[in-house]
Amino acid sequence: MRRGDEALRKYKTADYQTAKAALLDQLQFLDKVSSDPKAPNEFREDAMMTCARLSKLEEKNHGSEQAAYI
Repeated sequence: MRRGDEALRKYKTADYQTAKAALLDQLQFLDKVSSDPKAPNEFREDAMMTCARLSKLEEKNHGSEQAAYI
């Protein structure tokens, strides 16, 4: 999944705003594709990991939205 790999790379290496935007884009995509009841659980698991990464990113950068992603 190329989009996910790119979001992960930005999470690990980019500045706060770029990383957050990439993770939010990934989360929006995952929410869309996992809305189908027949969608693989992999999408839901990836969405949970993306939320955890967003929470850690907020914590690391003293952001105010950490609780929203837990």
